[in-house]
Amino acid sequence: MLSKATLDHLSRQLGPLRYLETVQSLWSGYGEIARIALLDPAHHLIVKSVTPPTQVQHPRGWNNPTGHQRKLRSYQVELAFYQHYARRCDEDCPVASVRYVGQGPEGDLLVMADLDQQGYGLRTLNPTAAQIRAGLVWLAEFHGTFFADTGSKLWPQGNYWHLATRPDEYQAMSDGPLKQAAQALNAALQACPYQTLLHGDAKVANLCFGADDAVAAVDFQYVGPGPGCTDVMYFLSSCLDGADLAQQAQGWETVYFKQLSAALARRHPQVDGDAVVQAWQTLMPIAWADFARFLAGWSPSHPKCHDYLAAQTARALSML
Repeated sequence: MLSKATLDHLSRQLGPLRYLETVQSLWSGYGEIARIALLDPAHHLIVKSVTPPTQVQHPRGWNNPTGHQRKLRSYQVELAFYQHYARRCDEDCPVASVRYVGQGPEGDLLVMADLDQQGYGLRTLNPTAAQIRAGLVWLAEFHGTFFADTGSKLWPQGNYWHLATRPDEYQAMSDGPLKQAAQALNAALQACPYQTLLHGDAKVANLCFGADDAVAAVDFQYVGPGPGCTDVMYFLSSCLDGADLAQQAQGWETVYFKQLSAALARRHPQVDGDAVVQAWQTLMPIAWADFARFLAGWSPSHPKCHDYLAAQTARALSML
């Protein structure tokens, strides 16, 4: 629950309010997400309160200084995204509007509109086909919006598993072709001439659905430059198991790339959309293999370490 000191601080910034509920704790005990109600005018807001623990308890045992610093940096990146970038997200890739960003008595505070109250109240870990399509459309529009943006104040490279921030997981990998190729896989993604801002943690759990499968996104802690295929890969991995990916991944990628072409044509008519699509399609196996590299060190028995991931990884290694 938000402390009285934090609530008093927010009241001074926003006006009379009352605490409603804790929505969830942040990963590894780094704070909480809470819902508050403003009294004048009456409406709800979401508060993300970052209060790093004195002793980190990672659910998979990765309690180390590198992980701690990465997590602290991720919250700073999220504040920067909402302060400097979120306003560019229009009705085709909506995000919560920001009411307050600042330092509270116990840590960083981010106050946003309550997407539930705005009609995006549905969360799911088992999306329908229509919801998968909506998520891919959101990603395509987001990538189109921020195409060629260098991401000042954000991560120098998007996504939470990129190699530069995962030295411990890399060291934990078994020796073999994937570990030997780790640097080359990462370099291939970075060398792509067509970059955008990645959401960086584009799993279905970070999407909020509404009527007619309208969708808004949350959790922008790992935004930074990269080829859009990285977000697409991770989103599909969160929606489908290995067997379904083998049957459906190519079709869903087509949905995304068709929408991306349309988004680029509207937002960046000077860009050769066909060239972007071709480059990112070519890099899809590389994105899968880069994710496999992370899982091989972080959690080699993870359910996402399935036959489809192995097949895409083998394909990527042969491309290198």
